[in-house]
Amino acid sequence: MLHLDRILHALRGPGLLSVLFTRRPSGSLALRAGCLPMLAAVLVLPDPSLASERIRLSLEEAVRMALRNNPALRVERYGPLTASQEVVKEKGAFDPILSLTMSGSREEVPASSVVMSSEERSLDMELGLEGRLVTGTEYSLNWTYERYHGDSSFLTLNPYHLTTLTLTVSQPLLKGFGEDIQTTMIDVAEENLRASEFGLRMKAEEIVDSAVSSYYDVLLSEERRRTAGLSLELAREVLEEVEARIETGAMAPVEIYKAEAEVAKREEALLEAENALRDGLDLLKAVLGMEDLDTEVELTEPEPPLEGPPDLKESIASALSHRRDLLQARSEKRRLELLERYYRNQMLPDLELFGTVGLNGLSGTPSGSLDSLLEGRYRSWRIGLSLQIPLWRRASKAEYLKAGYGVRRAEARLKELQQEVRLEVRRAWRELALWLKRIEAARKTRTATEKRLEAEEERFRIGMATLNDVLRFQQEYTDALFEERRARIEYLKALSRFDKAKGTILERYTAER
Repeated sequence: MLHLDRILHALRGPGLLSVLFTRRPSGSLALRAGCLPMLAAVLVLPDPSLASERIRLSLEEAVRMALRNNPALRVERYGPLTASQEVVKEKGAFDPILSLTMSGSREEVPASSVVMSSEERSLDMELGLEGRLVTGTEYSLNWTYERYHGDSSFLTLNPYHLTTLTLTVSQPLLKGFGEDIQTTMIDVAEENLRASEFGLRMKAEEIVDSAVSSYYDVLLSEERRRTAGLSLELAREVLEEVEARIETGAMAPVEIYKAEAEVAKREEALLEAENALRDGLDLLKAVLGMEDLDTEVELTEPEPPLEGPPDLKESIASALSHRRDLLQARSEKRRLELLERYYRNQMLPDLELFGTVGLNGLSGTPSGSLDSLLEGRYRSWRIGLSLQIPLWRRASKAEYLKAGYGVRRAEARLKELQQEVRLEVRRAWRELALWLKRIEAARKTRTATEKRLEAEEERFRIGMATLNDVLRFQQEYTDALFEERRARIEYLKALSRFDKAKGTILERYTAER
């Protein structure tokens, strides 16, 4: 029976010396045949004990690190922040405006009659508050004060102080009528915010899927390295046996070249596996947002939940409810519907009801002018209708038609996207079922190749099998070991892709609900 754990322990620990060197009869150490490339790799590889930092990551911890540190996701987070300020900006259209104006003047002109003043001095002040309500009602409240002094002898009060308080209100009756129309741009900005948030979550799902895939790719590379190491150790055992047989004359000396060539070939495979592992670790660290790529990372391998795929109809229904791209498409359709309704209203005539009421006060002193105003003896009012009818309405009609075309296009795109989602879920579901079957097939293949190798090694020891047969069965066995692990890891990757297709990948790998 083969002892994989013992061999791998020797490759990782002090037993590595026995793999690289053999002891001569004189007691000195000699480099084994074909071990020079492996020795060079060992010398180049950094000593884990000298690493500046070593972290141990589970899959869930890796996902959380990616969501926290990934640079691309960090950039995407500014989208909703920017869109939220657009909502605030549109709401600001209903903010009241407070105004204050003060001015003074002096004028000297030739008087054309005794009634007119040749010298005039005045001081003016105006305090106003104006704004627009969500109903479309525009209001303006103004208080004015004027102090006037002239040199005309016909002035009864000189100087005189005039104050007025005026309230003006206007209400659209057709174009711009109603709270729904007035708040359209706020609703549009809120839909843009929702779409931006869905975009952020889609980017987060993409990052999670990339982190999960990279995590499993590293585990797969580690498995490739382990099986490559096992394959090399098995070839070295055969080489030792060939050397012993040649020394006893039980085998032709030429057979040594075939055994050494196979050892060199498997050493090269081990070096390639090491490089692939380093590349995979670099990619994983980049996805996780780790700035120091020299940080040692140790991954904990999750146990795959080997269970049948869930109900397909329920999975499709879940996808149609949870997929962020569908939610984003629905939000875009809603945004265009709001604009279509708004521009339909903008084609109506501009009919406006307006009214003004005011109080006036006049006195020779500022306080007297204010008292006169508050008494309410001098009042004024005005009411009326204003009507404007654009003759061609080409601009507003073009905007309305453009928004309508956008709605129809969004509806067609939504149906197309729903069909794509259904197909993606069905494909991911079938892939998940396929890898479950491959796991069982790979297990049976590994068991069969292990038994065949044990039998072939026994036949080789008694001279009934050739060296080529043993080497071939060794390669088949190590390949089967790798394929069994690969099937399990690919199943986990398929499970992640299935969750992404359903739109529930964040819920699976994070605490988010």
